[in-house]
Amino acid sequence: MSRNSFFPTKRRRPTNNASTTGSYVANDNTSTHAKIKNSTKRRIRSAKKNRYGYSSTSIINKFWKLIYYVVVPGVLFAGILIGFDIFGDWTIASSTSTSTSTSKVVDQSQSTELEEKRIDDLQKRIEKQKISSVGVSSISLGESALAKLQRLNQPQGVDDDDETSEQKPLEDIFTRLTKKEEQILEKMKNDFKTLKSNGELIPCRLDERDSCFKASGFMNFLRKPTGTYRMLLHNPLPEDRFYCGKRILGGGGTLEVKFPDQCNDNGSLAYVYFKRPPTIPKTKNKSSAAIDVRQQQQQQPVELFWNSDKSSGKDFPCSIPCKTNDDYDTVNEINVRNTNWTITLSMEGYVSVKALAYRKNQFYATTSFQSEIPVPYFSWKEYKIQHHAVDFQKAIKGASFLANNCATTNKRENFVSELIDETKLRVDSLSSCVNNAEPPPGADMNNKTAVMAQYLFHLAFENSNVDDYITEKLWGALESGSLPVYLGAKNIKERVPANSIIVAEDFDSPKDLAEYLIRLTNDKTLYESYHTWRYQPIDTAFADQYEFTNTHSTCRICKWVYAKRHGLGWNHTKQEVIKPYIGHKTCRNKMGLIGHPFKEYWLPSSLEGKNDKLIDDVHIMSADYTKSCTLSDVNRIIEIDHGAIRRKVYDHDGVTDMIIDRTENRDSTDHYILRFQTPIVSSNQPHRMNDSVWWLQDSRSRIYVMASGGDISLSTLKLGMFEILISSSSIARVRIFTENVDHFHQKTKKTPSYFGDLMIRDFFEPIESYRI
Repeated sequence: MSRNSFFPTKRRRPTNNASTTGSYVANDNTSTHAKIKNSTKRRIRSAKKNRYGYSSTSIINKFWKLIYYVVVPGVLFAGILIGFDIFGDWTIASSTSTSTSTSKVVDQSQSTELEEKRIDDLQKRIEKQKISSVGVSSISLGESALAKLQRLNQPQGVDDDDETSEQKPLEDIFTRLTKKEEQILEKMKNDFKTLKSNGELIPCRLDERDSCFKASGFMNFLRKPTGTYRMLLHNPLPEDRFYCGKRILGGGGTLEVKFPDQCNDNGSLAYVYFKRPPTIPKTKNKSSAAIDVRQQQQQQPVELFWNSDKSSGKDFPCSIPCKTNDDYDTVNEINVRNTNWTITLSMEGYVSVKALAYRKNQFYATTSFQSEIPVPYFSWKEYKIQHHAVDFQKAIKGASFLANNCATTNKRENFVSELIDETKLRVDSLSSCVNNAEPPPGADMNNKTAVMAQYLFHLAFENSNVDDYITEKLWGALESGSLPVYLGAKNIKERVPANSIIVAEDFDSPKDLAEYLIRLTNDKTLYESYHTWRYQPIDTAFADQYEFTNTHSTCRICKWVYAKRHGLGWNHTKQEVIKPYIGHKTCRNKMGLIGHPFKEYWLPSSLEGKNDKLIDDVHIMSADYTKSCTLSDVNRIIEIDHGAIRRKVYDHDGVTDMIIDRTENRDSTDHYILRFQTPIVSSNQPHRMNDSVWWLQDSRSRIYVMASGGDISLSTLKLGMFEILISSSSIARVRIFTENVDHFHQKTKKTPSYFGDLMIRDFFEPIESYRI
């Protein structure tokens, strides 16, 4: 409609004077008939103008008429639409949060009763950890769901194969927060509490984000010019989480996300480490220094903080994303961000490995091969031990000894003194401990290897007799070409090339040892037999056990952390991440059903408990009928039984998540059976942590199955098979994931791994999401 339709062109009002009337006459020659006709038109036009108020003196009237006839009706109409919009928001919020307000009332009324039965009736523990909402926690009991789950995860009894232990408190999760960041986190928690108590946050499922916003009718229309929608995410877990690549601080942190300006990821879920299944790090060479830049950008790095130093770490060359501040000391306590782990790193013999320390999340990186990450003194880069032997004719026919510590636990100084005082063997003690000689002419005492190379023998005596504590005293002697006489680790012969050293404790006394060494000084053939290995291919057994030293110990710590936190395999001998025996990728078949790492079946409730029929006995509909191991917004959804219920599947952090809810196009109260056929077929009975969490394992793999929601139940049917009874009138969530069995640590059959424990807590304490 043109502007003139509302605002006609203003003309002068006709008057009766001759001059005005004359102004409307074309000329004096106009006919009388024409004049009369024009005069009539002017009178009619003038009457219309006065009737509609378009007088030259009514500008203010124009404005008020515009307000009355145009603006006021528009405002009233908009108010009606907004009213319907608010009602629609309330309806959507109610259905989206799975009756959040109702569940809160029920939870509050039951909290006291559940607490009273907590000890007396362990079979009802599941009532204290179910979370009925999807993406929004609706638990409001006196005890938080996180605390309940931590308590419920404790094994229920003690038997001959007791695996119970005190667990390190989850509050000890290590996060690198400055004072300012701690203040920000506290402000986040206070602001969230205020917003929630004021009712300014509307629960909104992350997996139904678009529906949550698009259902807003006229308000959605009004938002279009800005192009952004806002959501607030709240993280109740102690560990950090991520969404759209942005960190949500653990312990109550929040994150405001604007769509689509800050995030175009439609319908994804929050994740702990990686939004897709974790990848196995690939190394291009033995140094493991090649960094996959694309992988670094996609995955959260392993962050190591030495000796409680919270300074920002630097990237460390490794095949997985790794950051460290590397503030090395004699004994180091290394914290790993987002965990409650402590790794003790030391190359001193007095730091012993406690066998069951892992149960308190205490781990070791020491010279012991029983450490999670062994850090021996020897490495292929530092010691070229296949150096040629010393010249038998030119070398001094005796032994050197270099040490300053004369107060050792194994009393090596007494052994050396007896060799010097009571035998005929020449022993030159050149350092401060038991000193009896000056260095050979021209010897540089700053180059111990060169000093050792001037003698046929070197007394490589450690300060303690601890397994695997084998220091530079031995490796330097081997590199010098001298023949080491060793005192120290009892298992020394397992850690050196065959027939490459003489072990002092193989002799009954220092005198017997001295006599044998004097014999060697007179027998060139016998002496050189101890050096044959230098001129042959290196002993395979020796090479294999030290192969991992080609990778820096800091990188190996990062790799171990990566494997442990992602539930991947770990080859302790090679110190490498290995693929899980059952892959973490979620793959679908042509029907849209999951085919890996388990097989998914949907059956009517009439087949409950029957294991002779494993076919999809209900109608399955999918938008994509192609086999794929890549999930998208199109192929993650299937509808069961002609739309009675809808199932969505996600894979992140190496887990498979299912969200099952009823569709609005069918009101059904039928029950359905969701069966999982796992690849684990073992005679071992499934382990039930509680009514909602089970796992099954064989000698290599473990698979977890857990469920949460309304009217559902989880049970086992036969070996390798789980069954969940689901009502189409409720929303249910299911999580399944696999991991390799831990063979390095003792007695882990009945306890969840770190990865298992974290993914269980992540499942039962999901990110809370709200529309702003």
